[in-house]
Amino acid sequence: MVAINPQSMKPAELMRVLNTAGRGTVLTETRLRRHRNRAGYTIGDARTVNLLQYAAWLTLEHFKPKEPPQDYAERKRRQAHRNAEAVRVAQDIGELPAVVDPERKAAAEESFRTFCETYFGEVFYLPWSADHLKVIAKIERAVRTGGLFAMAMPRGSGKTVGCQTAVLWAALPARIWIKRPILRPVRCAPSGWRPGRRGRSSTCWSPRPITRRRRWKTWASR
Repeated sequence: MVAINPQSMKPAELMRVLNTAGRGTVLTETRLRRHRNRAGYTIGDARTVNLLQYAAWLTLEHFKPKEPPQDYAERKRRQAHRNAEAVRVAQDIGELPAVVDPERKAAAEESFRTFCETYFGEVFYLPWSADHLKVIAKIERAVRTGGLFAMAMPRGSGKTVGCQTAVLWAALPARIWIKRPILRPVRCAPSGWRPGRRGRSSTCWSPRPITRRRRWKTWASR
């Protein structure tokens, strides 16, 4: 029989020795790997296991004080705490960088038109029309004081992207606390529309309530 060094045994060799001691299968590969991960280098190195240190570690683990059994309410509370901690870690983006141009930021917060031209210049690259300026003024009033208004513009005039940008402008300066998506597209038809008539259907962007007293709606004809 090959001599065995109990202070330096390979995992497979250790399992064979312990499982042939007359007690049946007392150690499996999964259990040994779990024990080695928990004990670390106190019971061996990356390739071998010290049988004596392993036995001492198992003895200490056996006599370690056990936590009292938890009831359902305690398990639920701890799980909720772990979930909340995981969400907090995932949502933590760290410290925000310093504002490059505070004056530009303040001007964009006060004017929706300035916000579009400054931060979305690649989208709003064409000159504003008189109708665009009217819609911008109505959007600013709806965001600041609430209310509803109806607006119809030709296809491709920036209705959808204007509404989406308005949502960002309303949310970023923390003017309002948005708990759900504000805009939702709804298919509708204006008066005089008949089935089969092309070019008259509309897309109504209907915002959800932002607060109990503050809501706004933009209807856009496509």
